[in-house]
Amino acid sequence: TFIKYLSAKENNEFGNEKFLNLLDALEMQENTNFISFLEDFKKDFNAYSQISNELNAILEEEKKVEELKELARVQIEKISSINPKIGEYEELLILKKKLS
Repeated sequence: TFIKYLSAKENNEFGNEKFLNLLDALEMQENTNFISFLEDFKKDFNAYSQISNELNAILEEEKKVEELKELARVQIEKISSINPKIGEYEELLILKKKLS
């Protein structure tokens, strides 16, 4: 009932962090092993957060690589649809000079 009274949704004086700190302090009074558990949890959570950030960076990089692959595929299709011949570029340059 005490916790319900201090519910973070009902009372704006308690933000999430303050509310969790209060709950942690109450549990520390009841359970002496909680301090080491909380420290281990914080270490594990920090490690998880770092790995999660690294994973997100890798996924973003993978997305960019896939976009570049798709762009290259489209450009190859365009070039293939033109069906260029060896020496054709040079012939077109000569023709361009003649027409200029």
